[in-house]
Amino acid sequence: MSWMAWNIRGTNKRYKQKELGTYIKENNIKLVGLVETRVKKEKATQISQLVTPGWQAQYNYEYAINGGIWILWDPQSYDITVLGKSAQTIHGRVVRRHHNINCLMTVVYGFNTIEERKPSWQQLKTDAPQNTEPWIIWGDFNSQGSDRVYSRIDRALGNDEWMQEYGHMEAEYRLPFISDHAPMVISIRRQVPNGKIPFRFFNVWAEHPRFMPLVEEVWKEQQDQDSMKNIWQKLKILKPLLKQLNNSEFKGITDKLESTRSLLQDIQAQISKGYLDKLANEEKQVLEYLEKWSLIEESILQQKARATWLRLGDANSKYFSAIMKEKRQRKVITELQDCFGNKLTGQ
Repeated sequence: MSWMAWNIRGTNKRYKQKELGTYIKENNIKLVGLVETRVKKEKATQISQLVTPGWQAQYNYEYAINGGIWILWDPQSYDITVLGKSAQTIHGRVVRRHHNINCLMTVVYGFNTIEERKPSWQQLKTDAPQNTEPWIIWGDFNSQGSDRVYSRIDRALGNDEWMQEYGHMEAEYRLPFISDHAPMVISIRRQVPNGKIPFRFFNVWAEHPRFMPLVEEVWKEQQDQDSMKNIWQKLKILKPLLKQLNNSEFKGITDKLESTRSLLQDIQAQISKGYLDKLANEEKQVLEYLEKWSLIEESILQQKARATWLRLGDANSKYFSAIMKEKRQRKVITELQDCFGNKLTGQ
């Protein structure tokens, strides 16, 4: 099942309507954002039903007399609630039936000049900081143009929350076919499990008081006469011991941080009602724990993300997590292409 956004360059011609409908059906596309349809308002419902029979539709004719943007969807698969429209955007909520997709979506058809595009871009900039939900913005941003469009003015952009929830989905630019813009297709699939997690040494272990005794206990024993085998055997013995240390002392850092924050708030609420030295000492101790676990969490996230150019204490946990997810997805093979250009998938 897929989504598609496409600058179709007009859908008035019957052959285009037929080919577009066939393309949507054959590619199992259930949600479509079309821009530059060039269809008059009085013909919109008729033509959209010819392209996607039984589907629901939303248009922005209130703001664009030439039907700049259409959103079409299969009601058996999705519920879409429009939250706002303008001459250059349709913004709404997408909920997939019988599945865990619930996000915001904005389909864009940018005007030709910078000055004309500014109001919509300003609105997007205003909305972005207030939005804490997964949000995808896609369509024709119209940053440049030519007789035949090869440049990437058609784009799909996701915020941090989108990358966290749906970062395993990819936007594929396909051949232009009946337009001179490439359709963008997002394949909606379940996230592929990453399999066995390889052993990784975390630097924060070395600061724990049990770390050096563990290493010294293993290292003082001779495991093999061969020097390299001796080191290899010691590392093999040390590996499960370090895993135990991690599980007992460092596992569930996020939960520890949440409980520490909650405890700090409780103590400070009590202090606000009546100051006691005992409560002040508890507050100081909890703040020390909060600092400790916060820095440990960020150190581990930084190491996992290999974002060594960022300093500790920069509060980039969300950013690190997004990088980690993106790196994991690079290791997943979702399709293969043979020498004839045929794509092979497991779906």
